[in-house]
Amino acid sequence: MADPPGCCRSCATCLLCLYSCQWITAKKEKRKGLRTTKCDYSWFLFLFCVFLFTLVWLYFAIIILNDFHNFNEFIFKQRKLWLDWSLLLLIATAVLITYSAVLLVLALCLQLCGQPLKLHWLHKVRDWWCREMVPGLAALAPWEAVTSLLGLRMAAVTPLSGCVSPLSWAAAVSAPATLLWDGNIPLAQSMRFRAQLQTQMGEVGSQALQGLRRKGRGGFCLPCQGRAQLACRMLCAPLTALCPAPQTLLILTALVVAAAFIGLGIKWAEEWRSARVSLQATGPFLHIGIVGGMTLLAWPLASFIYRTHNTGLKVFLLLVYCTVMIALYLAPLGITSPCIMEENQLPPKPALVGHRGAPMLAPENTLMSLYKAVDCDVQVFETDVMVSADGVPFLMHDEELTRTTNVQAVFPERAALNSTAFNWTDLQQLDAGSWFLERRPFPTVQSLSAGDRYQVTEQRIPSLEQALEAAKQSNISIMFDLRPENHSDYQSFVNATLEVILQSGIPLQQVLWLPDGFREQVKQQAPGIQQVYGRKRLQNEKESLLHVNLPYQDMSSEEIRQYRQDNISVNLYVVNQPWLFSVLWCSGVSSVTTNACQVLKEMKHPIWLLVSDPSILHPAPQPCAPAICGSLSAAALGSQLPGGWLLPSAVLAWEHVTLQKGLLAQQAGLCHQHTTPGWCSWLVLLPCSPAARIS
Repeated sequence: MADPPGCCRSCATCLLCLYSCQWITAKKEKRKGLRTTKCDYSWFLFLFCVFLFTLVWLYFAIIILNDFHNFNEFIFKQRKLWLDWSLLLLIATAVLITYSAVLLVLALCLQLCGQPLKLHWLHKVRDWWCREMVPGLAALAPWEAVTSLLGLRMAAVTPLSGCVSPLSWAAAVSAPATLLWDGNIPLAQSMRFRAQLQTQMGEVGSQALQGLRRKGRGGFCLPCQGRAQLACRMLCAPLTALCPAPQTLLILTALVVAAAFIGLGIKWAEEWRSARVSLQATGPFLHIGIVGGMTLLAWPLASFIYRTHNTGLKVFLLLVYCTVMIALYLAPLGITSPCIMEENQLPPKPALVGHRGAPMLAPENTLMSLYKAVDCDVQVFETDVMVSADGVPFLMHDEELTRTTNVQAVFPERAALNSTAFNWTDLQQLDAGSWFLERRPFPTVQSLSAGDRYQVTEQRIPSLEQALEAAKQSNISIMFDLRPENHSDYQSFVNATLEVILQSGIPLQQVLWLPDGFREQVKQQAPGIQQVYGRKRLQNEKESLLHVNLPYQDMSSEEIRQYRQDNISVNLYVVNQPWLFSVLWCSGVSSVTTNACQVLKEMKHPIWLLVSDPSILHPAPQPCAPAICGSLSAAALGSQLPGGWLLPSAVLAWEHVTLQKGLLAQQAGLCHQHTTPGWCSWLVLLPCSPAARIS
């Protein structure tokens, strides 16, 4: 079979040089007879897997940005070092994905041009790395004995030190061709030398000897073409067996990403559930991206299948590709999202709860942060309360004061003490705002005005009495947790806090009580306070819950809808990214706790909302029930969605029709309420009869 015409010679040369890091023209490549070996194809397959692995990590890195401030606080608590680690995460991820993506694109282009896939040794660092890392090199391979055996002059050994360093390796390759075997070696001695070399170097040494040629009186010399490289390989061959498998930069990339996933699973396991939630927002778009990627991959795959003469390999690749495409075709059957609904069914926008105020605009747990949250239309100010040594409740999240105050400068000998060990007079001497400008916990700090910066430096630790007065004047509610829960005087903390609340004059319905300790006592002394529970309701709950406060990973869309139907207010924390806010909005959550109130305030609609279109879906009557059938029309070329997003419905047609049929079928009672819309749309295609309903 004749090869199809490839790309131009100059393009092939550039691609080959970029991929192999060697200046090999297409004509020279043909003269050398380079071909893609099975090993080269194995490296390409490994490169493709590394790229996919890194791409998945990139997705996770973007998802966990919503919660990365918690990670920064955790590192500070452990190491007393504040840094925006999310920036390092994104830079490292970008480097890894760019490296693997560039190599993959070059390899695919080379395949389209019919060029060999000769990956440069830098991407698969071999013997020199091993020898640098193996201790006791001199004991393992005494160079004097090797050079004596080979009969090389000592002057010729110097450039061969390139076996240890890549820089000196390049120098050895470009060194003058002075590596000659001693011409005085008789033929018999040379034959003994050949046998000894084969014994000690194995197959590598035998292959190297094939490149030698007779010279003079029975001696041998290296060919002038690449003699330094060949001699270097001969010298380094005995160490190859002493080293582990060939190490590569690609393997290093895979190990780094694997370590990141393992660390995520050990220290931050809840982020796996965050990724599951994110698929409700990104599922349709990920499906489109994968379909596009597989379509682009079809070109180099077809080129390879056309050029190869292995029938079994052709059939295997075609089966794999067709299987993946069929799976992608059926994938919408399992895609579900709360944002697939009619626009008139969209629940009200969730209320905003300021997490420690507006921590992106002002120092957390300060009066300035409270007022900034009010400017963002926040309805609830969420904070944390501690009680000083002399019984004054104040706002503070951390058990130590080092992160959010200058306690190390004012009380250096007491900086490591618990916050409750300080009396109120000492706490009033601390600066609770300057750290915000110095450490910049959020990028928004850079955009503060000069007036705001001055106001930040004037912030002090506020008491609970001051916070209640500010909340009463601003007509917002206040929700707080009382820390630390394991303190021996916790009951006295509860009594002191209740006393301040009752004396403040704030309407009790504006106070939301989070602590579980001594909750019954609080209900008796202040029955008007709203009780908020940090758990789901129990099956045999004696007293019905009215408010729950949970991490957003702990509530599914179905549970949120059920709680909403039962008039239970659901607040989820901490929600900072618009995509997550959109999913929870469509699910019907009552409110969300957020650091980014200034961002979520501006959202008038979810980021995307996939609504049904009468011109796309046409209900068709069935003998026993109104099962839903869908048909595409010319109107599927595009649909304007709320929020200004224009989705190519021609690409989304399958998802659109399948999921909308499923939703309408669920409403018609044809499927169980927990069946995904995709599967429901598939099931309603079955023959319809009263006994055929899915339950």
